[in-house]
Amino acid sequence: MNRRLLFVVPCVALTYVAWGSGFQIIEQGASNIGTAAAGAVTNANNDATAAYWNPSAIAFSTFTTKIDSSMSVIVPRFDFKDADTTDKYGRPVDSTGGGNGGRTAIVPNLYIAHKFTDEWMATLAVSSPFGLETSYESGWVGRYHAIKSDIVTLDFNPSVVYKPNDWLSFSVGAYAQYLDAELSSYTQLAPVGYGYPDILTTVEGSDWSGGMTAGATIKYDDFGKIGFSWRSAIKYKISGSLSFDPVLSPALYPQSVSADLTLPDVFTVGIYQRLWGDLDRFAVMCDYSYTRWSVFEELNIVNSGNSATVSYTPENWKDTSRVSFGIHYYVDDNLTLRIGTAWDESPVKNEFYRTPRVPDGDRMWLSCGIGYKYKGMNIDLAYTYLMFLSPNMDNSAKPGTPESDKGRIYGSYEGHAHVISMQVGFVW
Repeated sequence: MNRRLLFVVPCVALTYVAWGSGFQIIEQGASNIGTAAAGAVTNANNDATAAYWNPSAIAFSTFTTKIDSSMSVIVPRFDFKDADTTDKYGRPVDSTGGGNGGRTAIVPNLYIAHKFTDEWMATLAVSSPFGLETSYESGWVGRYHAIKSDIVTLDFNPSVVYKPNDWLSFSVGAYAQYLDAELSSYTQLAPVGYGYPDILTTVEGSDWSGGMTAGATIKYDDFGKIGFSWRSAIKYKISGSLSFDPVLSPALYPQSVSADLTLPDVFTVGIYQRLWGDLDRFAVMCDYSYTRWSVFEELNIVNSGNSATVSYTPENWKDTSRVSFGIHYYVDDNLTLRIGTAWDESPVKNEFYRTPRVPDGDRMWLSCGIGYKYKGMNIDLAYTYLMFLSPNMDNSAKPGTPESDKGRIYGSYEGHAHVISMQVGFVW
């Protein structure tokens, strides 16, 4: 096997989970993370990461074949500050701590781009557009709402690029995406003797589905580009099992369950402009993304045999915006310094719909990075600090619904995250 492929192949075998606004993964390429993803949709870094963000931007790159492999390590922390959490009987819930649900995650990606002619090109992105992992200790105060939440996606996205003239290009693509999910929490049973026994309830399921992508890029002068991309919504029919630990009666034997889940469309537009005259070592870029999270209305898990609801969570998420701004400083033809910031809006409407599984709030990105090229090889490093605005939570269910067994969780979260990214690429 070619020594270059020995590096990129192992990266797609790692765990595809992350922590982001909603549970969309923005960590797609260390070269883009250095500017908080500003310039990604116009391929400001002239690399193969455009295979994910906007394949049409490949048409204005200087390479013939390019492979980039990227990995981000995300170290989040968010602590729950309990105000008044009660069980389904209205009693305070005892706690042994463990209210930090953040877990370190690794996000690897692989991108390939090739120009067949000046008019026709193709790309492939192997990535994880959505992912989630939160995990709490078994004795924490919100254990009836969540213990472990793990959603993993693996996405294969080939695209075709057409460049009809010197200033315009288009791309279309299709993607196949695999989703695997595990959700667990404790359930409080009816009083037995002197106690209220708890059992751990775990739902596991998976499915394959697919969608479409499209993009366009306009090169309006020698140093300026505008890009647009769209990733379609994707619908899953997840099937799996519901299990209990311990099994105290035949009613708690494993059950087959299913759930419908729709993940959103994502629209992104951006501009890249290298400056002129004495400022020609600088470039500025700005991207805007719109994610149609309003398609995520509820999480309703039902028994596959009789369609009875076994777990129901109203979500009622809203559509969100993300705005990023970045600056490049070109020290010379090989060395680039990067800095950027972004405002990332949460899809959770208010404290009544916020859950410990996705304790999401608006966040600010502060990013920096460096890129170096040497004889057809590029190395990019980036660091981001995510400021997680403290969201409140007052989550309780309507009486008579499956959620009412969870009681009320009331308090607030405080958190942040560190993201460290590295990318290596080769030109063939």
